[in-house]
Amino acid sequence: MASDRVLALGLAALLAAAAPAAAQEPPRPAPTPAPFGQLNIGVVSFTPTLQLRSIGFDSNALDLSSSEPVKSDFTATVEPGVETRFTTPRLDARLASTVALTYYHEHASERAVSPNFAATIDHRLSSALALYGRGNFGFVKERTGFEIDTRPRRESHSATAGIRIGQRKIELDLHGTYGGLSYDPEATFRHASMAQTMNHSFTGGGAGIKYRLSPYTSLTALTDVTATRFQFSPIRDTNSYLGVVGVEFHPRAMISGTAGIGYRVLNPLSDQTPPFSGFAPRAGLTYTLHDIFTVSGGAQRDVEYSVYGDRPYFLYTLYEGSVRQALFHHLDVGGSLQYTTLDYQQFATEAGVFPSLPTEVVRMATASVGVPMKRFRVGWYVQRWDRVSADRPYKTMRAGLELSVGRASVSPRGVFLSGPGR
Repeated sequence: MASDRVLALGLAALLAAAAPAAAQEPPRPAPTPAPFGQLNIGVVSFTPTLQLRSIGFDSNALDLSSSEPVKSDFTATVEPGVETRFTTPRLDARLASTVALTYYHEHASERAVSPNFAATIDHRLSSALALYGRGNFGFVKERTGFEIDTRPRRESHSATAGIRIGQRKIELDLHGTYGGLSYDPEATFRHASMAQTMNHSFTGGGAGIKYRLSPYTSLTALTDVTATRFQFSPIRDTNSYLGVVGVEFHPRAMISGTAGIGYRVLNPLSDQTPPFSGFAPRAGLTYTLHDIFTVSGGAQRDVEYSVYGDRPYFLYTLYEGSVRQALFHHLDVGGSLQYTTLDYQQFATEAGVFPSLPTEVVRMATASVGVPMKRFRVGWYVQRWDRVSADRPYKTMRAGLELSVGRASVSPRGVFLSGPGR
């Protein structure tokens, strides 16, 4: 009897000691159904994707200012695709192939077929060592960035190769990048040749480190160096340095996403281009309550090159947020906001002075109603865009249907945004 009591007490002590450790582990996710239409052939799978970005009405199809004759139009953009995946215990390779089909009823010049290919590969050599690569190639005709309101044709490509070294708690990442951007030689924006001012290539490298505080939270640090060279406008050439420290939250945690504070140093190779140094924060966080209420927020501040001939770049500061509420398990309502300021930097004058320009503002507001299902979501959106600018102010309303199969429409910071966006 005494031995039984000792055994019982020992088991109780063992369970009590194991309980805190088990409480730290993230809950095991419930098995998810196979993606809609997925075809598996051994270690290879093919998964179709589909996004109906919009089918509806645009009150200012060309984003013209109020002083110009504004024309509305019926427009639709459908993006079918397929993800091909090759998976073994040590190797995971994916190729996402999509083609965006854009239709305008009145403005035939805006119609487009835009293919894009994105590939990733991850090869685990051991439990502590892995090689990875990412690549992207696109030949698209659509609006780009915060500045360009037309839909020029451009070719973009990028590639990243790296190595990860580490164990469960800590991981080191070393990587190199290469890429470029080329516009159609005939593409213009506000009388500026986009190829002359924007065609460029870049090379770079960097290192990052991740320390896992818990299964839900990691601390991160990153440093990157990038050399950007312009094909026809070497006065814009720069070397850029970026350092970031941040925190990363597990996707299945109540609060998920990333947040970091960075510092950017932009060193031009020409004395006519103004230098820049300053903070470059970036964050995107999502709070989820019982899978029925979601609120997201994001922010970013950084430098982007300008298409104008008299200014090399602008500093943008972006804020965005969205909220979604599920109703009756078969309906959701939501809204999203985005507010961006653009501070342009000009080339130096003959006197060596860098002139200042008024700040421009781009605003977006969207309301949506959707019907989420197991593998897709269909919804209705109303979206308003405004540009506050001394040179080209405009307003436009867009409304229509949207549908996604396979993935949701989110911003680069992970914030859910309804509607066609830019």
